[in-house]
Amino acid sequence: MADLTEEEGKKLIEAFNKLKIKPKADTAEDLQLWLQTYSEGVTAETGAALTKTSTVLTSQQPRISLF
Repeated sequence: MADLTEEEGKKLIEAFNKLKIKPKADTAEDLQLWLQTYSEGVTAETGAALTKTSTVLTSQQPRISLF
């Protein structure tokens, strides 16, 4: 992996701050594992983290007209 310049490091930290996320980066392996786990939970279209899928349930049956 290539070394980051100081400017690139600052931009990376700014990006994490804008996203309001704090990666686990105690070691290089921890950061790599965190990045893999985080990227699996992010949608490519919006960049938003996936949470729960919602389902709408109704108790009313559809009404069929009797012409």
